[in-house]
Amino acid sequence: MKAGPLFIFGTSLAGKSTLAAQVGGGLGWQPLSTDQFGRHLGRPWTGVPQAVLDFYTNLSDDAVHWFLRVHHDNIWPLLRARLDAMVAAQTGILEGAALRPEKLAQIQLDGSIVLGLWLDPDHLQRRIQRESQAQTHDGPIRAAIDRFTTRCLRENDALADAGRAYGFEVHDVSDPRAADALAAGVTARLEAA
Repeated sequence: MKAGPLFIFGTSLAGKSTLAAQVGGGLGWQPLSTDQFGRHLGRPWTGVPQAVLDFYTNLSDDAVHWFLRVHHDNIWPLLRARLDAMVAAQTGILEGAALRPEKLAQIQLDGSIVLGLWLDPDHLQRRIQRESQAQTHDGPIRAAIDRFTTRCLRENDALADAGRAYGFEVHDVSDPRAADALAAGVTARLEAA
């Protein structure tokens, strides 16, 4: 018997979608992302609109982080309705940075598994640099990638700290083997429930 739901939070490029796909594939479930409810400006590389470059290059680090938090607050009513339905049905996988621990802690999550993903800052920074091919960019795109990196590093720690403060599991997935083991363990927990 399969039970759930599974909720996964973490910063951009933490591996939330990968974990959700691994667990979902093992259970035959189609994961959902909070991006489907309202996408933030996202990753500033490859075909970047000028407005995204302006956002990342003209605002301070604090303003970029504040805007992300406001975006999460704005889509929370949509997420809350989905979360409540998933908890009632005891099934499903939802992942995303907008699943903020301080919001999740306000909900009855009976029967749910809530996981936070955290990466060592150096590992996260290298992952962003690799994914963005930062070394091939200069000027405004490189500046935007650097600002995005700063936002992700800040959010990585903020989400992990909040997750721990509210008693949620937070896992270091810097090592891909740890992420794979986590996926196998979560799949087994959901299958056994």
